[in-house]
Amino acid sequence: MWPLLFDSSGFAIPTYIVVNSLVFSLGIVWIFYRAVARKFDPNAVLDISLVAMIGCFVGARGAHILIEHPEFYSKHPEMIYKFWYGGFVYYGGAVGGFIGAAAVCWRKKLDFLRHADLFSPVLAAGYALGRLGCLAAGCCFGRPTDLPWAIYFGQGVEAPAGVGLHPTQIYSSLWEASVFAVLLVLEKRIWGRTSGRIFGIWLIGHGFGRALVEQFRDDFRGPTPFNLSISTWMSFVAIVIGLAVLLRTKKAKA
Repeated sequence: MWPLLFDSSGFAIPTYIVVNSLVFSLGIVWIFYRAVARKFDPNAVLDISLVAMIGCFVGARGAHILIEHPEFYSKHPEMIYKFWYGGFVYYGGAVGGFIGAAAVCWRKKLDFLRHADLFSPVLAAGYALGRLGCLAAGCCFGRPTDLPWAIYFGQGVEAPAGVGLHPTQIYSSLWEASVFAVLLVLEKRIWGRTSGRIFGIWLIGHGFGRALVEQFRDDFRGPTPFNLSISTWMSFVAIVIGLAVLLRTKKAKA
């Protein structure tokens, strides 16, 4: 597709890094305005955002190094810090980000689930847009297919060149965009009744869609316990946590 925005004299700017940097930046701006509109403390929300962003980066990079390619990085430790060459795992970033956000909420004595509701539509939109960076980079690619909407990549990306593949990046973007739309509709109806409902629905929607798309992926993602990728198992965990959160909110309302 378009892995590099600029490449000259040994200096290159990866499209993936630019897209996701813009997504993070726009997300922080949007969450600030959402905080003001919903009468949250915008400074506390920005603190959560910044710490979560650091946790996301560390978690996503760490999961790639420790789970997907530990042998490579043990032989080439200098590559650990060269993140511009790629190598991030979404669920690793999600875990790191949630740990960071929870730590800030605990320290400031904030309602984590209430703030998670505030962040959930932003997370869904960010994921949908971020997968377009994967499309440009040619990573997270799908299995070969002869379907009419198969996508073909050229030379120089991770995906095999000249082979019709399931456009799993687009599947992911479209699914998460649908989840985002559902969250916005539900938010208008159920916001403020009990903390955690929007967050729980996002976890379930995201987890189900990710588990489904995983079955069409063909890129290497580390071990496959019981013939399922770790990301598939993490999707199941997300669904279970989402159901638990919804059950908790139901009891709290009762």
